[in-house]
Amino acid sequence: MRSVDSKQFLRTILKLQNDNINTRVQVCKLLIILEHISGEIPDTDILNFVNVTFSTVGDAFKSHDIFLLRHMVDFFKDVQMNPHSRDVLLTYHSFSSDTEQLLLLLAGDAAEPECVGMLFEFLHSLITLQVTGLSKLYPRFVTVAMQWIRTELACTQSLSLICSIAVDVRQSDGDVGTVQVQQNVLAQLDQSLLVLLLILDVGVDENYLTKSEARTSITAVLRLLQEMSKTPSLRQKILLSLKQQVMQNIFQPLLSVKPHDGENLFQTEVIGLYVCALDFISDLASHDGQWLKLYSDLLQHKQVQMILAVALYTGEENIKRQVLMLTGTVGFPAESVSSLAKSLCDLEPLMLVSSTSKASTDGAQQRDMMPLFSLAQEGRLDSFIAKLECSEIRDISTSTVMELYGYKLAAIGHSERVLKTSLEAANNHSTHLHHRLAQMSAEASRLYQLLYHNQQCLEGLRQEKDASICRLEAAQLAAEEEHRKHVTDTKAKQRQVSDLNAAIEELKRTVVIKEEELSQTKQHLDIMTKQTEELQSHFMLIEQKYKDQQSKNSELTRTLSKLEERIVKRERIIEEKGNEIEKLHKVIQNLEMELTNYKMLCKAQEKNIMEKEAEMTATQQQLSELQRMREVIYEISGGKKKMDK
Repeated sequence: MRSVDSKQFLRTILKLQNDNINTRVQVCKLLIILEHISGEIPDTDILNFVNVTFSTVGDAFKSHDIFLLRHMVDFFKDVQMNPHSRDVLLTYHSFSSDTEQLLLLLAGDAAEPECVGMLFEFLHSLITLQVTGLSKLYPRFVTVAMQWIRTELACTQSLSLICSIAVDVRQSDGDVGTVQVQQNVLAQLDQSLLVLLLILDVGVDENYLTKSEARTSITAVLRLLQEMSKTPSLRQKILLSLKQQVMQNIFQPLLSVKPHDGENLFQTEVIGLYVCALDFISDLASHDGQWLKLYSDLLQHKQVQMILAVALYTGEENIKRQVLMLTGTVGFPAESVSSLAKSLCDLEPLMLVSSTSKASTDGAQQRDMMPLFSLAQEGRLDSFIAKLECSEIRDISTSTVMELYGYKLAAIGHSERVLKTSLEAANNHSTHLHHRLAQMSAEASRLYQLLYHNQQCLEGLRQEKDASICRLEAAQLAAEEEHRKHVTDTKAKQRQVSDLNAAIEELKRTVVIKEEELSQTKQHLDIMTKQTEELQSHFMLIEQKYKDQQSKNSELTRTLSKLEERIVKRERIIEEKGNEIEKLHKVIQNLEMELTNYKMLCKAQEKNIMEKEAEMTATQQQLSELQRMREVIYEISGGKKKMDK
C-alpha cells in the first residue's frame, strides 16, 4: 500500500487478461480484493466467470487435472463469500442444467477419487449458496455420494455433501415437491445406515485415529448420523443399531493420553472429532438412559474436559457454539462444569502468551502499513530536494530552499501529530474497550452464575421428583404386598371359620340324634315300667337295665355339655377373628388414603417442576436476548474501531 500506486496496479493487471483461465481467475480474485478501490465488478463479468467455472471444472475433471480443479473450486468459494458477488451468482439461470452435466461425469468409472472429492466440494458450495431449483437433484446427489463414502480421498467430501443435503431437506418448506425429495433422501439414508455404522466402527486399532484423514472422515460420519438422528424414524434405528462400544473405541485414544499432552489435544481435527462425538452422544442421551450414562461417564475424564476447554479457546465459531450448548444439556453435571472451568484456568496462561505475541505482531504490521502522506507528494518533494542537493537547480534563493525544507519538516511534523493523535485515540478507545470488556465479563459471569443456579435448582427438583417417585413406588409396592398378605390371611381364617361351622353343624346333628335316642329310651323305659307290674320276676333285671340306661344318659349329658362349651369357644374365636378382619380393613383403608396423598404430592411436585422449567425457559430467552445485545455491541464496537483506524 505504501510502495504501489493502486490505480496503476489495477490498470496493469487488467491488461494481463487473456484466454488463459488461470490468469483470468487470478485477475478476478485481485479485483474482488481491491473492490473498495476499483469499484464493484460488473454483473456480466461475474456471470461470465461462473459460466467459465462450470465448463472449466468439467474439463479439468475429464483430464484429471487436480490442480486446476482445486483452483476453480477455491475461486468459486471466494466469489461466493463476497456479498455483492453472491447476490449476482443467485441470478445465474443455468445452475440446474450445468450441475446435471457434472453429475453425468460422476457416473463414469474412470474418475479419480481426488477429483471426485473436489467435485463434491464444489457441489457442496452450490448447496451452501441456496440455489433455487437445485433441490430436485438432491436424491441424485445422495446416490452418487453414497458410492464414494468408502473411498479415503473422497469420503469426507461425500459425507459433508450428504449432511448438507439432509440439513436442507429437514429445514425446507412442506410443499409437494419438497416432501417427495425429503422422502427419497430419507429412504436412501435409511438404506445406507449400516454402511455408515461400519465406517464408524474403528475397532481396537489404536493407530487408525492417529491419521488426520481418518479423524476428519469419522467426524463427517458423526455429523451425518447426528443430523439423521433428528428424524424420529432414523433415530430409533440408530439407537437400536449403534453400539456404545463403538463410541468408546473412538474415545479410547483420547483417554489413553496424558491430560496435558499438547500434541494430541491442540490439533484441529482432534478437537472437531471429540466435540462432534460428544454432541452426538448428548442427542442420543436425551432419548435413552444407557447413552445418558455413557455421556456422564465421558464427561468425568480430565482429557475430555481439556478438549472442551481447548475448543472454547481455539475452536471455530461452530465448535464453540457446540461446546456452550453441551454445558446446558441434561447429562452435563455441575461437577463437570466446575472441572471445565478449572481446565480453562489451566490453559489460560499459555493462551494469553500466544494472544499477546500475536497482538504485538499485528500492531507492528499495522504501523508499518500506515502511510505518512501520499505517495505522489512524497515522490515529487524528494525528487525536487535531490535536484537541489545535486545543484541541478541553481536559480533559486536560500530562503526558498529553506522554505522547501520547512514544508518537508511541516509535513513530517503533521504526520507525527496525526500519528500521536491516532495513538491517543487508540489508547482511549482501548481503555474504553477494556472497561466495556470488564463490564461484559462481569455481566457474563453473573449470567453464568444465574444459569448455573437454575441448573442446580432444576437438577435438585429432578432428583426430588425421582426420590418422590421412588418413595411412592416403594409405598405402593409395600401396600400391595400388605394387602395381598391380609387377603391371604383373611381367606385362611374364613376357611377355618367354615371348617368350624361345619364341625358345629355336625355336632348339632349328633346332639339331635342323641336326643331322639334319649326320647326313644324314655319311651322304652315307660314300657318297661308298665311291664314291671306284669313281670315281677324280671324286676331286678329291668332295674339293672334302667340303671345302665341312666348312666348312659349321664354320659350323653356330659358329652352334650362339653360340646356346648366347645361351641361357645368356637364362637368366641370367630368373634375375635371378625375383630381382626375389621382392623385389617381399617389398615387397608389407611394405606389407600396414604397412597392417594402420595399421588397428590407427586402431582404437586410435577406442577412445581413445570413452573421451574417455564422459569428456566424464560431465563434462557433473556440470556439469548442478552447474547444478541452483546453481539450487537461487539459489532458496533468493531465498526467504531474500524472507523478510528
